[in-house]
Amino acid sequence: TYIEFPFSVGQEIKEINFKKMLKKDEENKLYEEAYNHLRKSDLTSDELVNKLLKKHPKKKGVINQIIKDLKQKNLINDDRFVGHFIRKGISSFKGFERIKYELSIKGIDEQIIYENFDEELRELEKEKAYQLGSKQLRLSKNLDFKKARDKVYYKLAYAGYNKEIIDEIMYKLNLIKEI
Repeated sequence: TYIEFPFSVGQEIKEINFKKMLKKDEENKLYEEAYNHLRKSDLTSDELVNKLLKKHPKKKGVINQIIKDLKQKNLINDDRFVGHFIRKGISSFKGFERIKYELSIKGIDEQIIYENFDEELRELEKEKAYQLGSKQLRLSKNLDFKKARDKVYYKLAYAGYNKEIIDEIMYKLNLIKEI
């Protein structure tokens, strides 16, 4: 603010300049708040807008300008966020269906989600599903076959794996005879 409005000591400030200074100062505080949110966690543009609007509901125009500026500086990038989120989710034994649901809650367009889910991630998802199914089967070894099979199926379904992957894993674990 001081750099944009260079005044010398003792200079009289006109009311219009004073109002411009206050407006610029408020904008700078919103920028600082946005940076602080981004420092704490990786956010989508919608999440950041909602956080800022929650605290400053009358500043929608300024907030939209800040978001636009942060996107231009590549400090907010929904594509990068989605790619990171999908990788992290799959590594945490979440299926694509669950990840897709969580991203849609964050305001991410479904097209962006599908663009970031490549063949390498599909294979990683299957690998993690197999690991999760195997672990659940080991934990269920004292149960009868039907209960163990059901536990594995429900564990995979709850984790968000689609039916095709679940059937493939169930077949590999010899819990069903055919797909």
